[in-house]
Amino acid sequence: MFNPTGEDQVEKLTHDFKNKQVYLDIIVNCVGLLHSDNILPEKSIRDFSPESLMEVFRINTAVALLLAKFCQRLVPRTEPSLFVSLSAKVESMEGNKLEGKYSYRTSKAGHHFLQLFKEKDEWTDRLRRTARLYLGG
Repeated sequence: MFNPTGEDQVEKLTHDFKNKQVYLDIIVNCVGLLHSDNILPEKSIRDFSPESLMEVFRINTAVALLLAKFCQRLVPRTEPSLFVSLSAKVESMEGNKLEGKYSYRTSKAGHHFLQLFKEKDEWTDRLRRTARLYLGG
């Protein structure tokens, strides 16, 4: 099974695509995690764990960077293309006041931080016809 958080797996996949001359004009990342069997949303700061934070951040933020890092080689330089990374809006602002979800919120902040650099990154320098969107609630 493909693991999008594994740098070696993402690199191998994009390398295989490149060798088969597969090019992408649209790349959409919708990988994300709010909770799992081992990671629950923190209802209080007392529930916070650095290990959970790192895992949620790895999945919700690092995957977008890994895809950006390795998918550049699959985007045609002369044709318009689109890179989209989605971050879900899980619940209303009113509901957000009731529970902590520190790890999830931190990972979303990291994901949204990527948007700040979209105009001054390597994609802009190398691939002028690529639009990048980092979306989420």
